[in-house]
Amino acid sequence: LPILRGCWAAGPFTYQGTHFQYDQLEVLPKPLQEHLDVWLGGIAPSELRRVGRLSDGWLPSFVTPSDVETGRVAIEAAAAEHGRTIDPEHFGVLIPYGHPDLGEVPPKVLAGLSARRPDLADPSILVPTTPDALLDLIDAFVAVGTSKFVVLPLQEPATPADWVAHLERLAPLVQSRQT
Repeated sequence: LPILRGCWAAGPFTYQGTHFQYDQLEVLPKPLQEHLDVWLGGIAPSELRRVGRLSDGWLPSFVTPSDVETGRVAIEAAAAEHGRTIDPEHFGVLIPYGHPDLGEVPPKVLAGLSARRPDLADPSILVPTTPDALLDLIDAFVAVGTSKFVVLPLQEPATPADWVAHLERLAPLVQSRQT
C-alpha cells in the first residue's frame, strides 16, 4: 500500500523497502481524486493490525457484530500506535445473504463457513436468509458502530430479469436503514 499510495501521489517517488526498491518511480495518468481510500478486510489479529497501520477503512465479511466490536478496538489501537486515526464512518461490513427468491443457502457454503469459523457453534448465523433477518443483522452492526454495508446474495438469480425483480423487492427494505 505505501507503494500504491506513492504511485497515486503527485510526481515521482522513491521507495526503499525489504522486498521492493524504486527510484523516482512515476505512474501516469494520476487518479482524478486527490486521495483514494483503501479499505481492507479480515479479522485475524495480523489483519486488524494491518488495517490500523495502512488502510482508510475496514470491510470484513462473514463476521458477527461481536467480531466487529472487538476488531474495531484492535484497529483503532493499531492506528494510534502508528500516529493515525480511521474515520469513524469508515467501518463497514460485507453481509452475504441467502434469500427465499434465490433458494436455500448451498450446503457447500455452510460447510465452508464451518471450516472458516470453527469458533462459532452455528456459522449459519453469518448468513441471514430472510429480509427480516438481514435487517436485524444490519441493525446489530449499526449498534456496534458500523455504518457502511455491502449486501451480497450468495446465490445468483438465474436471469437478468430475476436479478432486477430480486433487487426491486430487496432494495427498499435495505434502504429503509439508510441514514
